[in-house]
Amino acid sequence: MTESKNTYLPEQGEIDRTKIKGYSLRIGAFTSWVKENGYTTSQIAARLNMKEEDLLCKLKEKQLFNREQLRILIRLMGASSACFVIYFPTFELRQQVYFEVFGKELPLQKERQRRWKKN
Repeated sequence: MTESKNTYLPEQGEIDRTKIKGYSLRIGAFTSWVKENGYTTSQIAARLNMKEEDLLCKLKEKQLFNREQLRILIRLMGASSACFVIYFPTFELRQQVYFEVFGKELPLQKERQRRWKKN
Protein backbone atom coordinates (compact mmCIF):
# COMPACT_ATOMS: atom_id res chain seq x y z
CA MET A 1 0.00 0.00 0.00
CA THR A 2 1.45 3.36 -0.93
CA GLU A 3 1.71 6.04 1.66
CA SER A 4 -0.24 9.21 0.84
CA LYS A 5 1.86 12.31 1.12
CA ASN A 6 0.30 15.44 2.54
CA THR A 7 1.18 18.22 0.13
CA TYR A 8 -0.98 20.76 1.97
CA LEU A 9 0.92 21.00 5.23
CA PRO A 10 2.85 24.26 5.39
CA GLU A 11 6.46 24.55 6.38
CA GLN A 12 7.07 24.70 10.12
CA GLY A 13 5.98 28.06 11.52
CA GLU A 14 4.10 29.23 8.44
CA ILE A 15 0.67 29.41 10.14
CA ASP A 16 0.33 30.04 13.86
CA ARG A 17 -3.21 28.88 14.63
CA THR A 18 -2.90 29.86 18.28
CA LYS A 19 -3.23 33.49 17.19
CA ILE A 20 -6.50 32.86 15.34
CA LYS A 21 -9.33 34.23 17.50
CA GLY A 22 -12.16 32.78 15.45
CA TYR A 23 -13.54 32.21 11.99
CA SER A 24 -16.42 33.73 10.09
CA LEU A 25 -18.93 31.66 8.13
CA ARG A 26 -19.75 31.65 4.45
CA ILE A 27 -23.33 32.92 4.49
CA GLY A 28 -24.45 31.12 1.33
CA ALA A 29 -23.06 27.77 2.43
CA PHE A 30 -24.49 28.27 5.92
CA THR A 31 -28.02 29.12 4.75
CA SER A 32 -27.95 26.21 2.28
CA TRP A 33 -27.00 23.81 5.07
CA VAL A 34 -29.70 25.23 7.36
CA LYS A 35 -32.41 24.75 4.69
CA GLU A 36 -31.22 21.29 3.60
CA ASN A 37 -31.20 20.01 7.17
CA GLY A 38 -34.55 21.44 8.27
CA TYR A 39 -33.30 24.00 10.77
CA THR A 40 -34.18 27.66 11.12
CA THR A 41 -31.79 30.47 11.93
CA SER A 42 -33.66 31.03 15.19
CA GLN A 43 -32.97 27.40 16.20
CA ILE A 44 -29.27 27.79 15.38
CA ALA A 45 -29.13 31.10 17.26
CA ALA A 46 -30.70 29.43 20.31
CA ARG A 47 -28.05 26.69 20.22
CA LEU A 48 -25.37 29.41 20.13
CA ASN A 49 -27.02 31.30 23.04
CA MET A 50 -27.57 34.43 20.98
CA LYS A 51 -30.47 36.32 19.43
CA GLU A 52 -31.40 35.55 15.85
CA GLU A 53 -30.72 39.18 14.91
CA ASP A 54 -27.19 38.90 16.33
CA LEU A 55 -26.55 35.71 14.36
CA LEU A 56 -27.76 37.28 11.12
CA CYS A 57 -25.66 40.38 11.80
CA LYS A 58 -22.55 38.23 12.36
CA LEU A 59 -23.18 36.41 9.11
CA LYS A 60 -23.84 39.52 7.02
CA GLU A 61 -20.93 41.50 8.45
CA LYS A 62 -18.58 38.48 8.38
CA GLN A 63 -17.84 38.81 12.09
CA LEU A 64 -15.84 36.12 13.84
CA PHE A 65 -17.44 33.30 15.78
CA ASN A 66 -15.52 32.38 18.91
CA ARG A 67 -14.10 28.95 19.72
CA GLU A 68 -17.12 27.82 21.76
CA GLN A 69 -19.61 28.89 19.08
CA LEU A 70 -17.58 27.07 16.42
CA ARG A 71 -17.44 23.94 18.58
CA ILE A 72 -21.25 23.97 18.86
CA LEU A 73 -21.66 24.49 15.12
CA ILE A 74 -19.20 21.73 14.23
CA ARG A 75 -20.99 19.25 16.51
CA LEU A 76 -24.37 20.27 15.13
CA MET A 77 -23.38 20.25 11.45
CA GLY A 78 -20.80 17.52 11.47
CA ALA A 79 -17.15 18.20 10.75
CA SER A 80 -17.39 17.61 7.01
CA SER A 81 -20.23 20.10 6.49
CA ALA A 82 -18.65 22.61 8.84
CA CYS A 83 -15.43 22.48 6.81
CA PHE A 84 -17.35 23.88 3.85
CA VAL A 85 -19.30 26.45 5.86
CA ILE A 86 -16.35 27.96 7.75
CA TYR A 87 -14.55 30.70 5.84
CA PHE A 88 -10.86 30.02 5.26
CA PRO A 89 -8.71 32.81 3.80
CA THR A 90 -7.25 30.49 1.14
CA PHE A 91 -8.37 27.32 -0.58
CA GLU A 92 -5.02 25.76 0.34
CA LEU A 93 -5.75 26.31 4.04
CA ARG A 94 -9.16 24.65 3.61
CA GLN A 95 -7.45 21.68 1.93
CA GLN A 96 -4.84 21.51 4.68
CA VAL A 97 -7.40 21.57 7.50
CA TYR A 98 -9.54 18.96 5.74
CA PHE A 99 -6.51 16.69 5.32
CA GLU A 100 -5.49 17.10 8.96
CA VAL A 101 -9.00 16.32 10.22
CA PHE A 102 -9.99 13.48 7.90
CA GLY A 103 -6.62 12.13 6.69
CA LYS A 104 -7.62 12.37 3.04
CA GLU A 105 -7.74 15.00 0.34
CA LEU A 106 -10.64 17.40 0.04
CA PRO A 107 -13.21 16.02 -2.43
CA LEU A 108 -13.57 18.36 -5.37
CA GLN A 109 -16.64 18.72 -7.53
CA LYS A 110 -15.87 17.83 -11.13
CA GLU A 111 -17.38 19.97 -13.86
CA ARG A 112 -18.94 22.26 -11.31
CA GLN A 113 -21.20 24.79 -12.98
CA ARG A 114 -20.87 28.33 -11.78
CA ARG A 115 -23.62 30.87 -12.16
CA TRP A 116 -21.38 33.49 -13.76
CA LYS A 117 -19.72 31.19 -16.31
CA LYS A 118 -21.44 30.02 -19.43
CA ASN A 119 -20.57 26.45 -20.43
